[in-house]
Amino acid sequence: MEPDKNTWWNSFYYKGKIPWGHLPSTFLQRMVYQFPTNAKILDLGCGHGRNISYLYNLGFQVTGIDFSDVAINDAKQLCDATFITKNLVEETNWIDDTFDVVIDFGFYHFFPSERRYVYVQELLKVLNPGGIYINESGRLRDHQIGGPLYKPPQFQLQDFQDIKDHLQLIQINEAILPPHGTWGEYPCWQIVCKK
Repeated sequence: MEPDKNTWWNSFYYKGKIPWGHLPSTFLQRMVYQFPTNAKILDLGCGHGRNISYLYNLGFQVTGIDFSDVAINDAKQLCDATFITKNLVEETNWIDDTFDVVIDFGFYHFFPSERRYVYVQELLKVLNPGGIYINESGRLRDHQIGGPLYKPPQFQLQDFQDIKDHLQLIQINEAILPPHGTWGEYPCWQIVCKK
């Protein structure tokens, strides 16, 4: 029998050994200057709040959604943003609001391939026309580089096809993140799209 996913994620955050660390994404820090002033931003799979607290402190109106109430409680200690606990993989109608920017740092690559169409449909509902979508997901890698102790699913470029079919691809990078958290070097895709 498969363990309850909520229990697994809560235990993961409760242990506090966060593989991606506590600092905001350096990719996000580079991209934030392209966001509209006073943008409304949605953080999908916001986790313990490393990116949402950074954006909140810059003055953006931010909302974070995550499956783990333990992670959400941690994030609430960092900033006074809006937080929602919800299973985005199994539920639709994620939020009754729209946003200028939607960010996803490490959520999409956990989305089962057979449910990615749901992700895309929900993304299209919540992203305003002209809105910016930013994604950073693990990629298939050269195993000689080193890597995480805990390995998330790894993506190939074609795994983003559902998104590319509906949004304008602005930028795609293959990056190797430096060691942080409990991970070693981490190969990833960094993608920017516009609606």
